[in-house]
Amino acid sequence: HRVLSLLERRDAETLEGSNEVHFYFFVNTSDAEQRANLRLATVGAPTWWDAETGNITPLHVYSVIEDEDEKTMVLPLRFAPHESKLIVIEPTERPHVNTTNVDVESIRTEGNQVVVEGCVDEETTPFVEMLWNGEPLWLQGERTPPLPSLELSDGWTVEREDDNVLVLPDWQFRRGRHAPSPLERVKSLLGGDDWEPLPPRQPITPHPRPEPLERELPPTVTYRTTFEVLQVPPSLFLVMEPIDAPCEVYVNRQRVTLTSDDMGRWRDKGLPYADAHNLCADITRLVKVGTNTVTLIADYYHAVVQPPTHLRRITCDLVPERAWLVGDFQVVRSFGGWAVTSAPQSSDVSHPHYAGTLIYRRMFSLPPDYVGKKLTLEIAGREPRAAPNVLKLEVNGQPVGVRWWLPLRFDVSSWLHEGENALTLHVTNTAAPALRGEEQPSGVLGSVRLVAQHRVVLRGPTTT
Repeated sequence: HRVLSLLERRDAETLEGSNEVHFYFFVNTSDAEQRANLRLATVGAPTWWDAETGNITPLHVYSVIEDEDEKTMVLPLRFAPHESKLIVIEPTERPHVNTTNVDVESIRTEGNQVVVEGCVDEETTPFVEMLWNGEPLWLQGERTPPLPSLELSDGWTVEREDDNVLVLPDWQFRRGRHAPSPLERVKSLLGGDDWEPLPPRQPITPHPRPEPLERELPPTVTYRTTFEVLQVPPSLFLVMEPIDAPCEVYVNRQRVTLTSDDMGRWRDKGLPYADAHNLCADITRLVKVGTNTVTLIADYYHAVVQPPTHLRRITCDLVPERAWLVGDFQVVRSFGGWAVTSAPQSSDVSHPHYAGTLIYRRMFSLPPDYVGKKLTLEIAGREPRAAPNVLKLEVNGQPVGVRWWLPLRFDVSSWLHEGENALTLHVTNTAAPALRGEEQPSGVLGSVRLVAQHRVVLRGPTTT
């Protein structure tokens, strides 16, 4: 099916249909709300099939234009940023509204009266203009007072379901054995050392090649990477993928032994760093405030580089992959990079490499004027570089719904009550940040607000 952008085309086209039922799919590809009057080459009773909620909602506002040769329909639609809609036109007739400033939800009769129900989201005088039994009918209500949105962006607490993770900077290397020493640290600060960055990893292709360092493998190579600590956290583990060569690992000149003993704490959760072959060591007592150094000395004297194939790893597991820090810590910006700290969790703390679920909680009071209104919780779009998120909402302990894509919007009218209410957001991202080491902020990154709409009921006599 073709996807039509409201920004690129004004006319709608049938994507799939028959002589009786027509299907139209529209998408707003912009970051702003869009309103469009869509002229469709068919007539009938339109409905909106919402794939996110499973609801099928009749659309009551449209007009029919009769030309000499054909009838067409003008359907006004409003789209939130990045919202898409599947519209189905069935070959039936029903009463409809031609012009209105109301989001019409239903049209019915009560005795000798026509009743139109819907919502308005601004200070206005609600009205509808329609045809009833072939005669024009005008309905108007009382002017609605202003009803501002409630801003809920601040005041959230946040906690992780799993340990935090920070992917360490890629290794530097030197040929030969260079045990960590205070002199090495001074030379590094003065810029007098001769450490080299690892060459870029070879891409995964049907015809892989050894890594550049593996083509002329020295007998001994020393690797190092560093990380900053502002406050020593309660727990900190170094997690590494083992290499196929004897090696020694040091943290701040203290030798550590990596084992699989503690990997079970993450493995059952399917976390990206909890591979069955990975090893870890508890380094909480070895780290210090300031710059910390991880050193790996690899002995390649008896190593044999097997030619890689499409069934073997590109690196042959001789050059170390980037290591992880995993534990109960927070990550904050420091000197242009990331630093580990034990600061309490808050919505301002970054999670650049975290893979898992963040839980946001806050309380808020619903004023009496908002009771009985249509209430929609809206969460602004994520940043362009943010990891894809799945968002689950609970209100007062009750599940409301799940959103996988924009717009992040929930009708919470049935779950809120006057006074104190509890909101809980479960935001889950993918494994990409922890696997790739790319800075992909996770969690609720935009504003949160509660939008209120007045419910209106317009009545008028039927035409006889």
